[in-house]
Amino acid sequence: MLRHEYARRALIAASLGLCLTLAGASGPALAGTTPPNYGSTVMCRYHTNSPGPAFTAKIRKIIVTPPEMFAKSGQQTVGWRYVVQRTIDEGAYPSHQVTYKSPIDKASATTAKAANFETMSVGVALPSVDNLRDVTYQVELKMMWYRANGSVQSTASYLMPTYSVHVKGDGWHYSEDDHDVCEAVQWAAV
Repeated sequence: MLRHEYARRALIAASLGLCLTLAGASGPALAGTTPPNYGSTVMCRYHTNSPGPAFTAKIRKIIVTPPEMFAKSGQQTVGWRYVVQRTIDEGAYPSHQVTYKSPIDKASATTAKAANFETMSVGVALPSVDNLRDVTYQVELKMMWYRANGSVQSTASYLMPTYSVHVKGDGWHYSEDDHDVCEAVQWAAV
């Protein structure tokens, strides 16, 4: 009987500790705080045949630079990928669809040296809709830390908050920063 009471108390203590850990880890995220800056960026690439400065351009590619990831301790394999989600907002019921999941890029890191990852990109095929201005793309960054046996030790993910826009026309470039999504089309008037 004494052994069962000890086991019950240990189970309750462990459960309470897990609940407190999860509440502490998820509390700030649920409160709408900014995720940690892992150094990753999203670039929305557009192309137009216009000579500028007025243009209408359709998105052609989404480019994501890798996060800066370190080992949790010692030397460790870490990995990252990104997921592209398209939203079509044509009325009362917007549709959301995952249009691309990148492969997982894995590399070795230490607590002092970040993993050496490659920049990844994906071409964008626009949907057939009445108005392309109703279409936006968002990127979710996913990071993984692995155990020595190859299983996942821990993960982190968040929607990328800031995007840069780059439009290339015949012999000219247009760029700006601080967008919150990649829009299907960009336009400017003289």
